[in-house]
This record gives sequence, structure tokens and C-alpha cells, in this order.
Amino acid sequence: MSLRGVARSAGHLAPLLPLVAALVIWAPICGNYFQHDDFAHLYDIATLSAARFVTTIWAGHLYLLRNAVFLATFRTFGPDPRPYFVCMLLTHLANVVLLYAVVLRLTSARMLACAGATRWGTAPMLRVRSAGTRSTARSCSR
Repeated sequence: MSLRGVARSAGHLAPLLPLVAALVIWAPICGNYFQHDDFAHLYDIATLSAARFVTTIWAGHLYLLRNAVFLATFRTFGPDPRPYFVCMLLTHLANVVLLYAVVLRLTSARMLACAGATRWGTAPMLRVRSAGTRSTARSCSR
């Protein structure tokens, strides 16, 4: 294969780098446990009607989609935290791919799209909650 063919193949693999990097960084959240306001939401799911829970205002915000997803996840998997965190991971990975696509569309530069999506997908500022949740999960599992 020529050098040009190798470069073309590498260009087609560029979207995989941010996806794999984000997966490696974020996969540990699948072992997390609920914390803080998650318990209030689980209580509300158990005690309120579906319509009331989905339209509940929390901290001044109306989270229609988030509450609907939380409710559907609870009804599908019950109170087991692993499926919730798997859904979070899949949502994050989908957003990494979407960011790659948007940057690529705006700039037509694969490397810039790859770098931007990788940087955002592995950003340390997003890890604040997951770090605390991991320590909570360890203490709850003992």
C-alpha cells in the first residue's frame, strides 16, 4: 500500500481515537453507585405518578427529557445503578462522535475534529462527580 493509501486509511480511523479515548477514561463510571440527589429522584419515581415525576421542577429547572429517561431506566432496570451509568457512558460517547462530526463539518479538518473531540471527551473537569461517586461506590460495597 502506498503512503497516500495509508494516510487515507488513517483518516477514516480518526473518529475512533476520540471514541476509544473517552471510553478508556470513562468506562470506570459503570461501577459507580447513586449519590446525593439521585436518591431523591428514585424516591420521587417510586411515589409520584409518571406524569408528575417527568414534569417536576428541580432546582428551578424543568428536566423533561432527563426525567423521562430516568423514569424509563428505572422501569426497565429497577434500582440497580449499573444500567444508569452505562446509559450515561453511551450518551457521552454519542456526544463525542457528534462533536467530531460538527467540528469536521465546520472546518473540514479531520485532525482538528479528532483533537477537539478527544480533548472534550476526556476533559478532566467532567470527572468531578465520577471521582466522588467511585469513592462512594467503594464504601457502599464493603
